[in-house]
Amino acid sequence: MTDNLNRRILVIDDNQAIHDDFRKILSDADSEDAELQAAEARLFGAPTVMLFEIDTASQGEEGLKMVEKAMAEGRPYAMAFVDVRMPPGWDGIETTQRIWQVCPDLQVVICTAFSDCSWSEMQAKINPQDRLMVLKKPFDTIEILQMANALTQKWLRLQESKVEFGDLQHMVSERTRELEESQAAAVSMMADAVRHREKAEQAYEELKREMTERRMLEEKFREQASLLDKAQDAILAHDLEHRITYWNKGAERLYGWSAQEAAGHSVAQLLYKDPEAFQRASEQVIQTGEWVGELQQISRDGRGLVIVGHWTLVRDAAGQPKSVLAINTDITGRKKTDEALKMQGRVLESMAEGVTVCDEDGLIVFSNDSCNTMFGYESGELIGQHYSVIRNLPAEEGRRAMDELFGVLREKGAWMGEMGSRKKDGSSFITRSRISVLEIDGVRSFVAVVEDITEKKNMEAQFLRSQRMESVGRLSSGIAHDMNNILTPIFISSFMLRRNLPPEDFEKMLANIETNAQRGADLIKQLLTVNCDMSGQRHVVEINQIAKDMMKIMSGTFPKNITLTASTPEDIWPVMGDPTQLHQVLLNLCVNARDAMPAGGVLTLNIENTRLDENFAAMNVDARPGPYVLIRVSDTGEGIAPEVIDKIFDPFFTTKETGKGTGLGLSTVMGIVKSHQGFVNLRSRVAMGSVFEIYLPATPDAVAMSSAAPDMQAPRGQGELILVVDDEEVIRDVVQKTLSAHGYRVITAGDGTEAIAQFSQNRGEIKAVLTDIMMPFMDGVTLSRTLKKMDPTIQIIATSGMGSAKGRQDKAAALASLQINTFLNKPYSANEILTAIGELLASDRSPQPSSELGLVA
Repeated sequence: MTDNLNRRILVIDDNQAIHDDFRKILSDADSEDAELQAAEARLFGAPTVMLFEIDTASQGEEGLKMVEKAMAEGRPYAMAFVDVRMPPGWDGIETTQRIWQVCPDLQVVICTAFSDCSWSEMQAKINPQDRLMVLKKPFDTIEILQMANALTQKWLRLQESKVEFGDLQHMVSERTRELEESQAAAVSMMADAVRHREKAEQAYEELKREMTERRMLEEKFREQASLLDKAQDAILAHDLEHRITYWNKGAERLYGWSAQEAAGHSVAQLLYKDPEAFQRASEQVIQTGEWVGELQQISRDGRGLVIVGHWTLVRDAAGQPKSVLAINTDITGRKKTDEALKMQGRVLESMAEGVTVCDEDGLIVFSNDSCNTMFGYESGELIGQHYSVIRNLPAEEGRRAMDELFGVLREKGAWMGEMGSRKKDGSSFITRSRISVLEIDGVRSFVAVVEDITEKKNMEAQFLRSQRMESVGRLSSGIAHDMNNILTPIFISSFMLRRNLPPEDFEKMLANIETNAQRGADLIKQLLTVNCDMSGQRHVVEINQIAKDMMKIMSGTFPKNITLTASTPEDIWPVMGDPTQLHQVLLNLCVNARDAMPAGGVLTLNIENTRLDENFAAMNVDARPGPYVLIRVSDTGEGIAPEVIDKIFDPFFTTKETGKGTGLGLSTVMGIVKSHQGFVNLRSRVAMGSVFEIYLPATPDAVAMSSAAPDMQAPRGQGELILVVDDEEVIRDVVQKTLSAHGYRVITAGDGTEAIAQFSQNRGEIKAVLTDIMMPFMDGVTLSRTLKKMDPTIQIIATSGMGSAKGRQDKAAALASLQINTFLNKPYSANEILTAIGELLASDRSPQPSSELGLVA
């Protein structure tokens, strides 16, 4: 019974922390919990938690002395957990060998890491038989508890079995001999019944008593067998001819045969397809008295089993081999789990995507070969480093960013998106990551699947540029028409200014020139917006402003037989996105609407705020509950036929004539909208028109930066000398006159070489330089770099009329490195140039660090 259970356990390990861990697992218990559990056990018969008496030793020699002392006190240990390596003394194997010489029944668990010592090496050194198990580090609490419970129970059963089998055989032998003698006496007494009646009756009574005792012995044997039936392992016994003589309930559950069905059958025929392994194990147990190892067996239904067997040779009273007692533990599930884990490892290593696993602190604990190759690291080199090491951010900023991301993962469980990454050699690239949370036994990890999408992003950028060029081409006739309308009043007004006009007509002609010049500048700026290259940059965007810009382009370029209407309220929520891509979405939809109305019609552009609820989101697979901005583009054109409506977003699908469309416009719209986590709805009827609805997630609390500058009175100069450099004589002349009229002294130069000469002659007197960027012989960047070397404190304003966004960005970066922080885009007004010079001269002359140019549009 469990009251006799020996709960004494010895832990031999050179690490004090391991001692503490075993005590926490096997012996510690909260006093209040213990009292509550004891009360439950008394009231309801619930099982109490089993606690163990733990003793510890730091070296093998100390452990041996404790075992000897326990044996001398009559309180032996039931089992021991022994570390395999305990420098500088005995290792775990030698310690086990020496302890078994003193206490051969001690159940031993060797604690080892994967690389310490293999099972075959242990078998060769210490012949572990059925007293040894291996526990691999790191430890699992449940596994330790199961081992402690099972092995202390096993120790008790072993002691009871030894005592009971020995006593039982002796008692049966003695009783049999006594019965035989009694029976002989009874026969003799019966032969002399008349003379010995009294003795015969006495013998009869003695016989009855002996039979009662025999029945009691049989009952005791059955009780012992019932104890074995409670064991989870399959326990069976067979004679030396392998015929089954005992079969417990565990064997019935494992193999499927009842004890009655198995009795008398050959173990080899019943449980083994290939009896050779069984024969070898049987020969070893006969020769050595014990055998421990793995075997392949089969169950009644043909299911394959893997068992660990602990077999012991049982001898009779004369010491001769009599039978074999086998305790078989089913490890089939554990084997399958090990194989599955190995397969998962091979799958992860074979994946084309990079896979990393981080602990809760963000430290990398696994990276597959694809990940190592992608980031330029050797195998194992990433292990132990923080995940931020592969982010294209400074160290501290990268850690903060990853900590924020891990916080999102703890809350939501998964994240997917693009991020800038960095290889070991410092080169940057773009990746798409899918990161999820993995929790096993309360331990949380982050699993990231990473894909290099740099080439894909480059191809998308090229594709969008081609789309923008196609859109500009489709608008070219309208642009030419609008530009001619702008130039006509300028030409006429210029002609009229040469005549002697009344003052009011003179002012009117000047106003016409100024108004139409501004219209031309706005048209150029809108075309540059369509053709700019800012793909991938996401920030707060005002959709209604993009819609207003689109209305300006349409009003000047679309046919007059198309009526344009728009609703763009001022309170539209901002969205987080790429303004160039969103402009492309509106441009593609509006141009398609125009093409759908060759005979004219009505094109409507509406923007509104909306909040999607759970019901709407459930009916739209790409929708999520929350705030959205809804862009609705509708036309009264030809409509879309039902049979092709499902194909219109496919790449290269078009219903237009050859040469009038690539079939990429709507697929581009869909790709951009999805990349902004939005979705598209479409309604259309043939001959009635179409309605495209674009839903974009809104950020109501975000604030977009305004590009509008407040009107102010242009500051006047105080006689400062300004150097104006431009290869266009007209621009030099008009800027000189403008600055001179507002209190400045001005000298001019037509190129960089002339400007350097002028600066040298007037060195120390020139307060500021206004230079064009694009000039022959020496461009404005080279000129600025030279002037900064001549006078690091000189204030410089850069101007340019270049149309390439890439060119502007490159020049801006070069100028920023020279601490030139003011840039004017051509065409600029007199007020803009006067304000820029006034603010520059009013600022401190010391260079102000900046990473970007302040653009004055």
